[in-house]
Formats: sequence, structure tokens, C-alpha cells
Amino acid sequence: KEVVGNYLMYDGRIVPFKNKRTLYRLFPEHKKELKRFVFQNALLFPRTNTAERALLVNYCNSLIDQS
Repeated sequence: KEVVGNYLMYDGRIVPFKNKRTLYRLFPEHKKELKRFVFQNALLFPRTNTAERALLVNYCNSLIDQS
């Protein structure tokens, strides 16, 4: 059995990343854009699907870079 854990580096600390709500909580100013991206791309976040989580994190990074 393989255990998969995802973490984000934010403000010099490591934050456990479980699902989209983690990003909504960390970046409330981008919540609307993140929700739209999740809906448009029909993203799901089962524990083993790290590819879709990575896609959302990369999109969030692009939003932060634009700010």
C-alpha cells in the first residue's frame, strides 16, 4: 500500500495540501478564479490523483505571478 501526501511551501512553512479548499483558504483573493478553473476543467481530487492537484497549484502560481 502506498501512502501519498501532498504539501505546499507557503510563507516559509510547509502546509499539508488535501484539496481545493486548502488553496481557497490560503488565497481568498483568488478563490473566484480558482473555483472557475476547477469547474471549467472538471477537476476531481481523489487521494491518488496528484496530476490534477498539480494542475490547480500551477494555475494558482500563475495567478499569484500576475498579481
